[in-house]
Amino acid sequence: MRHSLFTFAVLVLSVPAAVHARTDITVGRFEDKTVKSRCPASDKFKENLDRDLQEKLITGLMGLERFQIQEREIRKIKPKHTIVGAIRTFEVCATEGRGQEVQIAIDVQLLSAKGGMTHMFSSTAQASSSAANHAPQMAMSAAIDEIIKRLDDAVPRSATMRLSSKRKKLNRDNGIW
Repeated sequence: MRHSLFTFAVLVLSVPAAVHARTDITVGRFEDKTVKSRCPASDKFKENLDRDLQEKLITGLMGLERFQIQEREIRKIKPKHTIVGAIRTFEVCATEGRGQEVQIAIDVQLLSAKGGMTHMFSSTAQASSSAANHAPQMAMSAAIDEIIKRLDDAVPRSATMRLSSKRKKLNRDNGIW
């Protein structure tokens, strides 16, 4: 499947630094690598969902207010540090029956690529939504809203802890930082 690359205007999330000048963390780009469906659905159904849901998902991820590295990690990060996010998989499962029940699973990977260090944070979020008497797109939209909420809660804590662990290892092995 042809990969879709979403390039956004630079979004700078400012994180307060102690006494020093503001350190900015730049969100570089989000890349959707795969979009696939596990469950039977008509071709028209899948075609209509793929484009709209990708846009909604990307927009939601870019809007996460907590998508940042916490203050205690700033001193170890060079200014203009870039975080690249890749949506590894975006799986859609829609089953028909009493209304429309939709299940979505996405695996989000954060890459911190600066100064030769690559950090990966992977998290799979799943959500389902039933929308009786509504179009499948509405159920999918509700499920994506739930996924965005879960990622908003999960990403900062895990990413910060794993970044810290990675830096300690680099410091121990190579004298970096």
